[in-house]
Parts: sequence; structure tokens; C-alpha cells
Amino acid sequence: TLCVIDHQARKLTDGQREALTHLSAVTAKSLEGRFVVKRLQTALDGSRFNESGLRLVVDNAPSMMAYWDKNLNCVFANRAYERWFGVHSDSIVGINIEELLGPELYELSKQYIAGALAGEVQTFERVIPGTGGINRHSLAYYVPDIVDGEVVGFLVQVSDLSALKHAEQSLQEAQRLGHIGSWEWSPQSDRTVWSAELYRITGRDPALPPPT
Repeated sequence: TLCVIDHQARKLTDGQREALTHLSAVTAKSLEGRFVVKRLQTALDGSRFNESGLRLVVDNAPSMMAYWDKNLNCVFANRAYERWFGVHSDSIVGINIEELLGPELYELSKQYIAGALAGEVQTFERVIPGTGGINRHSLAYYVPDIVDGEVVGFLVQVSDLSALKHAEQSLQEAQRLGHIGSWEWSPQSDRTVWSAELYRITGRDPALPPPT
């Protein structure tokens, strides 16, 4: 939910409408990606999906997806994952994750890989390098595959948040220009975050936490 607050009624500018449109589109894709992960995890747990059915799901997912066994060798990767790393399915299957990521990115990922292999779902954001020297903001999920109480591998889903980050920046600029404040509330952590403009409107010190 996005809440917009001001002292008086106003109309959104074209820039504000565009920022909100980008934000809604990226949010929808992120939710679609999480839905696909849940479907795929259910299929893995029940061992009811054949290879062709699995490939159909992951190749049409809106985000990058891959499955790594407990020895960190790739079992499969969808087309989005292959395109991102510039590899073909014939060369990525069987490759070790350290070889694919490279020393620097693998070192940054080690703690999350270890967490997944310990049976814990991992969620984190980072900037990752892509082909052509393009860096992208990403949100990653590592979901352990547990069979008879043992982790046999883990599913990786990576969503490109670059458009979302751009939309956030555009929205912040639109708020500044239009003197509009906003706040976000996370139900999981019961944490509220105010925008800089909302602090200015209410006259509250930005160093202080938002009121509950």
C-alpha cells in the first residue's frame, strides 16, 4: 500500500504518475516471481514434476532461476538466468557455482549459500554485474530443497530491481518537487519508514524515528 500525504488536495503531475506506473509494474513482476518460486518448491517437495513441465515453468518465469545441488553444481537454469550470465544450457548444467559467479561474487554469496545448505531460506539485495559491463540491482531468494530432513540442493531466484530503484528515485524527486510526503510500513517487522519530504511537512527531526 502506498500512502500519499499533503496539507491540501492536489493533482499528480505527469512525472509522479509515470513513477507510480513504473513502481506498480515492477511490484507486480516481483509478486509473480515469488508465486512461481512457491509453485516450483511445492513441485520439488512432492517430486511430481517431470523435466519438461519443470522447464516450462522456469523458462516462463519473469526472473532468473536456477537449481544447485548440495555440491554446488548446476542442475538446471532458466533462459533468463542463462542470458544474464551469457551462457548456454549445454555449458551451464554441471558447472560449479563458484566457477559461474567468479571469485568476487562467489565470496559475497558464500554466507547465503551456507545458509541455504543449512536449511534456511535466504533473502538479500545486491548490485550484480551483467554482460556488457552493466550493473543491476537485484533481489535474490535461496530456497533449500529438503528431502527426508536432508538438504539436497537449493533453488535460486533473482529478480532485477533496477527499474524499481529507478522508479523509487523518480518518486522521491516527484515528492520533492510536488511537496508530497509518503511513508512505508512493513507488517513483518512492524517498522515504519518516512520519506524525507514527510519529515519536512510535519516539521519532525529526521534524526528521530517515525511516530508509532
